[in-house]
Amino acid sequence: MRNKGAIKFIAIALALVCVYQLSFTYVTKQVEKKAKAYAKGDSKKEFHYLDSISTESVYNFLWVRKYTYKECKEREINLGLDLKGGMDVTLEVSVVDLIKSLSNNSTDPSFLKALEMAQTMDASIDFITRFGDSFEKVAPNARLAAIFNTVELRDRISFNSSNKDVLSIIRKEADGAIKNSFNIISTRIDKFGVAQASIQRLQNSGRLLVQLPGVKEPERVRKLLQGTANLEFWETYENSEIYPFLTAANAKIKELQDAENSLKEAEKNTLKTTTKESNKKESTEKGEDLVKMLKEKEAKDTTSLAKNDIAKNFPLFTILSPNIDQRTGQPHPSNLIGHSHSKDTAKVNQYLKLAQVRSLFPRDLKLLWGVKAIDKKESIYALWAIKVTNRNGKAPLDGGVITDARDEIADKKGSSEVSMSMNAEGSRIWARLTGDNVGKCIAIVLDNYVYSSPTVNGEIKGGRSSITGGFSINEAKDLANVLKSGKLPAPAKIIQEEVVGPSLGKEAIRAGLLSFLFAFIGVLLYMQLYYNRAGGVANIALFANVFFTFGVMASLGAVLTLPGIAGMVLTFAMAVDGNVIIYERMREEVRAAKGMQLVIKDGYHHALSAIIDGHVTTILTGIVLYIFGSGPVQGFATTLVIGLLLSLFTSILISRLVFEWIQKHQWHINLGNRFTNETFTKVNIDFIGIRKILYVVSGVIITIGIISLVVRGMSFGIDFTGGRTYVVRFDQSVSTQDIRVSLEKSMGDVPEVKTFGPDNQVKITTKYLIKDNSTHTDSIVEQKVFDGVKTYYKTPITFKEFSAHESEHGKLVGRMSSQKVGPTVAKEMIYKAFMAVFFGLIIIFIYITIRFKNWQFGLGGVISLFHDSMVVITMFTLFHGILPFSLEVDQSFIAAILTIIGYSIMDTVIIFDRIREYREIHPKWNLKDNINAAINSTLGRTINTSGITLVVLIIIFIFGGEILRGFIFALLVGVAIGTYSSVFNATPISYDILTWQERRKAKNALKK
Repeated sequence: MRNKGAIKFIAIALALVCVYQLSFTYVTKQVEKKAKAYAKGDSKKEFHYLDSISTESVYNFLWVRKYTYKECKEREINLGLDLKGGMDVTLEVSVVDLIKSLSNNSTDPSFLKALEMAQTMDASIDFITRFGDSFEKVAPNARLAAIFNTVELRDRISFNSSNKDVLSIIRKEADGAIKNSFNIISTRIDKFGVAQASIQRLQNSGRLLVQLPGVKEPERVRKLLQGTANLEFWETYENSEIYPFLTAANAKIKELQDAENSLKEAEKNTLKTTTKESNKKESTEKGEDLVKMLKEKEAKDTTSLAKNDIAKNFPLFTILSPNIDQRTGQPHPSNLIGHSHSKDTAKVNQYLKLAQVRSLFPRDLKLLWGVKAIDKKESIYALWAIKVTNRNGKAPLDGGVITDARDEIADKKGSSEVSMSMNAEGSRIWARLTGDNVGKCIAIVLDNYVYSSPTVNGEIKGGRSSITGGFSINEAKDLANVLKSGKLPAPAKIIQEEVVGPSLGKEAIRAGLLSFLFAFIGVLLYMQLYYNRAGGVANIALFANVFFTFGVMASLGAVLTLPGIAGMVLTFAMAVDGNVIIYERMREEVRAAKGMQLVIKDGYHHALSAIIDGHVTTILTGIVLYIFGSGPVQGFATTLVIGLLLSLFTSILISRLVFEWIQKHQWHINLGNRFTNETFTKVNIDFIGIRKILYVVSGVIITIGIISLVVRGMSFGIDFTGGRTYVVRFDQSVSTQDIRVSLEKSMGDVPEVKTFGPDNQVKITTKYLIKDNSTHTDSIVEQKVFDGVKTYYKTPITFKEFSAHESEHGKLVGRMSSQKVGPTVAKEMIYKAFMAVFFGLIIIFIYITIRFKNWQFGLGGVISLFHDSMVVITMFTLFHGILPFSLEVDQSFIAAILTIIGYSIMDTVIIFDRIREYREIHPKWNLKDNINAAINSTLGRTINTSGITLVVLIIIFIFGGEILRGFIFALLVGVAIGTYSSVFNATPISYDILTWQERRKAKNALKK
């Protein structure tokens, strides 16, 4: 073996680096162990302990460098949110709102139509380009300069500026706004106080990825991230001034509804007159029954009819209670004009936005809801009357004048407020505004929600003000944080979100470690039993691979997720696959009566190309998966690629060094035992002869799959459909049908409810309000979910306990995790999934064609991979809803398909490699004999490599937890069918293509 010294040096250096990197994880775990012992179960006490020592030295590395706890924490192995709990959020800065703002909210019809059209175009193209193309289509001869020649942009955009120049300036403004948003949100997160929080801008987009480990208050985070900090101070209307308009609005809505009902009644009467005479008697009888039923109902329950009558005569006041004295009917002195239940606020907005209704109110009136419920128990919100005094529709004073904001205790009861300081200009305007409104109210509005509306007792000088509203300490702290961080240049909306409770994270770690441990032991036993002492050498190489993989991941700062652990375990199997290929080749050399030194040398030499080809194809699909995937899927791809690269080093070089060492000590080397030595050596099957029968078998399976795909379809996850999912755990067994009915009543939308793991845990999927991007929507939906499931708990729990996934009795119940995917992201994921599979197949085809200098092999391999993918799809379409675990088609499913593509081709490459070798050794053999001999001679390694992988996958399937089960099922089916297709499809298809070409050439030669 050449360059043994260099290989030893690399191995030792890599081992030392890994020890150094992994030592930080060990140190942090020891410190956290002490913190737990000190806190004795008190999480707040534990947090304060760790926070107090964050800047203290806890690790003295070889007395050369001291590291603080914070520095050690930054260098430890990063666990994904699915393993430690927390919140993963994708924010999108609204470029649409930014463009509208740059145009000074232009009402130009062509401009608005172009914006609307751009939002429906391919999301993979940046929005500015889409907007430019849309505007060109809508108004080919119009100039953008006429729209964007505003006061703010006049120095850069003139009336002579071309559309291209204007778009360039808009793009620069948008890029600057996104960078500014990144900085502002980073500042907010830093002040939020989350350890190891991260924020990154996704390349070439207006999106920000925020990861907050250990967060237990998702609603607080949503407010913090989505708030634009658009603070405004408004003058207000008196309730007595607006009440007459509300009364007129109620009458107008009643008039509109009466007109609509009259129209419907006229349609019914028309329908009755056209009804056949033969049905008259039946209709009369039904009408009499209906009258009888109504009379009985009236006698039994007059209350509901009275309510219906009130709703008919007072459609607005039924859902919006006016702020009046119930005895006298006179309006209360206030700028609060009414209040409504949270579920009715959308309907109130709908009524008040009707053109016929809006025209009744003063033009300078603006109606805004309060940010907090005035009655938390009943979820009642107040509606406030704002007066617009400026011609441009803007507030007389905004948050741009705020120089400082801090949270303070407001009263002895412990409620908090936020005090603010203003600059000189703000102080001057504030003094004038308060002086002009003595005895009236000033509304303090943030992001279009009224936070407080204090009465002005006198002119306020010095630029001091405060926001009150019964805030908790955390609410006041977050509000001060948002105001100090500054105003976002454009709204940032959550388009994708995942929340994992810490308890579920601990369960995932336990499941991941169990699957890791059992799979590791399974591989060790398999190799030791099948290959005897040589199996022990492979196990040493495997230990090295595991150690190096963890060390390299820590060095690169890669994130370890639950799918990542699955990827790592899968690489164990693929790492020993390399040794299997070597050992099977060495056995052939032993049967050729060669000495052990030559057996080792030739075994490694002849197996090298097959190992490299197999690993490279899988690594290439892993790279494609990383590029097109996101989140946990990227974690899987990362560990897969790192593990495979290291396995090339360990299975080829480290194992070779161990064999050299054994030879040096003149120890006997066994490559098996009396049960396994001769396995698969006397196989002589005519695979080419039976190929057509197996083509039919494959065709039948795929045809069944296509039929099922048309009839049953597939169970698509929210990654591709958009929506929200909630994993909810109960303290007793529950019926999914009962919960579905209850949730339908709560939300008015039919959700999908499935058992998820044990029979006391369900997965709820809904599209309720998924297109509503307002700040409070996520909380509203979660409240609706709680309202729908709360009656199914044996021991009642509160909404707070439900969100915290732990009851006061210490039981792990409630929302264990949740996920949200917006419609835009879902469309992009479908596109990415298609592109990932397409590029995966193309890359494999190109690689095999170049590597074997034969496009027929490449085409045969790709057809075989397509066959494997279709069989997996067949299993998913046939058995979703039947098997007791989730078979959703989501990102993980696409990851499984790509992994299958990469893995399946490895067995095919081994056969192709042997065909190429036999062509050189036996040039006189015909193609059929060559291929049959190649498949028969490699059958042992084909079955063994797949066998090891299947053992590993079965272990992960059993112990890896519910989250991974569907993913692993796809891999199990894929690996099994991939082994079948490598033998019975890929090579025979290549044979048919080659022989078809030979026949065609012979036919053409005869014609000549």
